[in-house]
Amino acid sequence: MTSALIDRRDLLFLALIAVLPLLGYQFGLGNQVEQFSIIRRLLDPAFLPADFYVNSASGFGPRYYYALCLASLTRLAPFPLVILFLTVLTNFALAMITFDAARRHLHAARRGAAIAALLVIVNSSFSLGLAGFIRFESFQPANIAIPLALGGLSAMAAERSFMAALAFAASAIFHPLIGVETAMIGFASAAGASLLGRRPVISLLRFVPAGLVFSAIILLAWAAPSLGDSSPQISDAEFFSILPTFRAPHHYLAASFPAAHYFTAAMFVASSAFLVLRRRWHEGTNNAETTLALAALLIIAACAASYVLVDVMHDRVFTAAQVFRDLLILKWIGFLFFGWAAGEWLKRPELIFAVAVFAPVFATGEAQPLALAAAIGALSAFGASGDDRRAGFVLSALLAVFALAVAYKAGVREEMARAVLGVGVFWMFYQARLKMAPLAGAVVIGAIGAFGYWNKDARIVEVDIVLPKYSWADIKDDDAVIARWVKDNTPAEAVFATPPDFERFRLLGERAVVADYTSIPFDEMAMREWRRRMGVLYGEVKGGGFKALRAMDKNYHALTPSELRARTAAFNADYAVIYASTPWPDAALYEHGAYKVVRLAPPSK
Repeated sequence: MTSALIDRRDLLFLALIAVLPLLGYQFGLGNQVEQFSIIRRLLDPAFLPADFYVNSASGFGPRYYYALCLASLTRLAPFPLVILFLTVLTNFALAMITFDAARRHLHAARRGAAIAALLVIVNSSFSLGLAGFIRFESFQPANIAIPLALGGLSAMAAERSFMAALAFAASAIFHPLIGVETAMIGFASAAGASLLGRRPVISLLRFVPAGLVFSAIILLAWAAPSLGDSSPQISDAEFFSILPTFRAPHHYLAASFPAAHYFTAAMFVASSAFLVLRRRWHEGTNNAETTLALAALLIIAACAASYVLVDVMHDRVFTAAQVFRDLLILKWIGFLFFGWAAGEWLKRPELIFAVAVFAPVFATGEAQPLALAAAIGALSAFGASGDDRRAGFVLSALLAVFALAVAYKAGVREEMARAVLGVGVFWMFYQARLKMAPLAGAVVIGAIGAFGYWNKDARIVEVDIVLPKYSWADIKDDDAVIARWVKDNTPAEAVFATPPDFERFRLLGERAVVADYTSIPFDEMAMREWRRRMGVLYGEVKGGGFKALRAMDKNYHALTPSELRARTAAFNADYAVIYASTPWPDAALYEHGAYKVVRLAPPSK
């Protein structure tokens, strides 16, 4: 598929950068593990019948369609291969949607659109709320939902509302929050752009049929299956105390976010606003650009309102919306405008313009907005100097040093390595225009990937970018070794107490767990029970989030044998994984590294 917007060479470039995240690829990491347990239950109804989380989370709920889709694919191919394939596929979709949007809506040059696509793949940028990422390292429902949602927003900007409605609905199938909230933002911003374009109010009626289609799909997919469900609900106060306060204040409570994260987010917003105004000054405006700009403003307003509605008023609906996740849309829009600017800057021969393009690509994570603001400042200073050649060299050097410094201080190392490779591939495709660029790029990335595949076992180089984890077999941490021993040496029906961050244990060890911090069910009664189990097993702690996790881990480490036995008795736990340094009166069944396995029942005399 080629068009005036994208040609075969562009597609080859996008395909190559889509595989960059396989360098340092991580399988079985973080939140994806809680979803894997549900997939296992769908594949095998007899999987861990005594596990509280698996029993609670495997019914109909927000993760259901995602788990059902992956379970179906796993019947065709090994599960790790399915995850890897979907990772590359969604990366490619994300890159292509970004490239197309930059070209279609902002009329960016090919090189600029390629820079925007590279950014969404290799650079996470600011992390306010720790959820507004365009692409997640650990594959999860959002990885499928985000390209669909952004594709829908792009279609809405192009006034293709029916296509947008279908894309939003598909996104909501995999992740209800992302799909529904992006749809609301998309329809509202398109309506606002229409009014600002001085179209009559009655023209808004053209969005109604598409809106009805979207609403009908959502009702059929999510509301209809829940009809007749008379499950009791917990109170708003209890809900707030469990999810936003105890489990994830880092996602929900604006007052708990680090000040540094607000600063970098503000730098990104200010820099993006400058680029929006600059484009309007030079090229005027159009309906699509206005739609995107209004979408960004709506997200900023929602995040500002979150402090009042969530932190102060504890509004349940707004809390559940988790609006800081929508910052991924704002970030994407900012990348599009930077892509437009990059395309214009690369037309200039002076070194300062090239440095201004690539510094914000290389400086990843929290460093990216700082490098972006510095790049804009350096170009402004260069213009103020009358494009003085010596000033250009000095500013180029200062900008490069600054970008390196902030990248070293706040950048993400794996992302920086991928960015360097991505820029190299970009240079071969768009700067040098090498005829053999696709082959050369594939050889370079393939060689590094092959070294990583060999090095993950040989471990000659202890750097994450060449220590990928493609399957369960590649996970060799102490907790994984313990879990594999448990699988081979304990009864299948056994129930275990473990440290609070042992979310992989039930999958690697295939044994039921009393509870863990990561795996929280969304059924309200089950959420209450999860919170009770966490308090009983690990003790009540002050605060929430990662601070609470560390405190619970410390409590678990300090439990005496009698305390641990008393706390686990109500859950019919048979065994426990405890720290090797934790005293235990009986001989450990197995010990490895930081942990040991013990039987909770005292030995018979």
